[in-house]
Amino acid sequence: LAMEDAIILRDELLAMRGGDVGSALASYEARRRPEVEAMQAAAQASLEWFEGTERYMHMRPAQLAYSLMTRSQRVSHASMHKRDAPLTAAVEAQLAASVGLTAAPPPAPSDLPFDLGDRRTRSRTCSELGADGHATAGVVVTPLVDLHALATPRCRHDVDQVHAAGGLVVARIDAAPHRQGEVGAAVVAAAAAGFDVVLLDPGPDPAALEHLPACVQTARAAWREAGWIAALVEDRPSARAAVVSYAAQLVRAGANLLWVASAGDEAMAGARLPAAPLADRLRNELGVATAIVAGAAARADLDAAIAAGRADLVMIGSAA
Repeated sequence: LAMEDAIILRDELLAMRGGDVGSALASYEARRRPEVEAMQAAAQASLEWFEGTERYMHMRPAQLAYSLMTRSQRVSHASMHKRDAPLTAAVEAQLAASVGLTAAPPPAPSDLPFDLGDRRTRSRTCSELGADGHATAGVVVTPLVDLHALATPRCRHDVDQVHAAGGLVVARIDAAPHRQGEVGAAVVAAAAAGFDVVLLDPGPDPAALEHLPACVQTARAAWREAGWIAALVEDRPSARAAVVSYAAQLVRAGANLLWVASAGDEAMAGARLPAAPLADRLRNELGVATAIVAGAAARADLDAAIAAGRADLVMIGSAA
C-alpha cells in the first residue's frame, strides 16, 4: 500500500489548483481511505480467525484449509479456484454430498439446497419480498410484520406466490417492546398463513434485546414442532464476547437459526461481509445455523462464506 499511497499523493499534488495543498491532501485521503479500511478489515478478520482456531477442529481437512485461506474475506470463491482448484473442487464436492447431491460438477455453494428443519430451500440465497431477484431466491423474507399484517389475505397471497415460484418464505415478526405481548399470536397467524420459518426482530431498543430469549421461547411453543425459529442478532465488534453469550441464550431458548447483521465499526469499515466474522464464530462455536445479511456483496464472496463454513444462508439486500 505504501507505494500506491505515494503514487496517488504525487498525482494529487501535481494536479492541485492554485497551490491548494489542503484540497490535494483531502482528495488523496478520499481516494485512498477505502483501500486502507479494506486492508484493516482483512487484517482484523484474519486475526480473529487465528484467535479461535479451536472452533474449526470439527471441519474436514479440505474445508479447514479453505477456511484458513479465505480468513481475510478478501479471497473469493472464484479466486480460490485460481489459487487451488483441486482443494476448491474437493470442498464443493463435500458440500454437495452433505445435502445428498453427487452429480459432477457440483453446484456453486450458494446454489446448494439447505434444510430448514422440515423444509428444504432450493438455494442458499435470500432476498426481501418485493426486491429484485426475490422470484429466484431460495428464501424470501417479508418486511417487518406484526399480528395485524399476518392476518390479512394479502399476506397469504404473498406466501402462495413465493411457494408457487419454488421458494420458502420467512415471516420477519416485529418483537419490539410494544409488540412482545403479541408474539405468540403472531406466530400462530404466521403458521395459518403458510410461512415456512419465523424470524424474530427485536429492533434497536435494548429492552427488546433483553426480552428476546423469552420471545423465542413463546414462539417455540406456538410454532410447529419441526419448524425453525430464527432470531436477528446485530453484531457489536467491540463487545463480541457479550454478543456471543447473548446468542447462546437465544439458542438455549429454542432458536435454530441466527440471522446476523452488522453495521461494522472502524476496524471493519472496509469489510466485504462485515457480518461474516460473527456468523462464523456463532456457527462454529455454538453449533447453530447462521444467515448473514450481505447487502450488495458479490456472489463469489457469498460462495466463499458458505464454502468456508461461515454461514448457511446469505441475505442479499437489507433485511436487518
